[in-house]
Amino acid sequence: MDGFALPETLSPEPMPVVISTTAYDEHAVRAFAVHAFDCLLKPFDNQRFG
Repeated sequence: MDGFALPETLSPEPMPVVISTTAYDEHAVRAFAVHAFDCLLKPFDNQRFG
């Protein structure tokens, strides 16, 4: 199972906060499609991580 399949197995109430990290723009778009709270595009700095 990958990080995109996991949220589909979870109950929507209460949905845990999911933050994706990726180096690929197309994966960021896909992360938001599965209701990710945020997506960090690599490389990211400590300020963005916070």
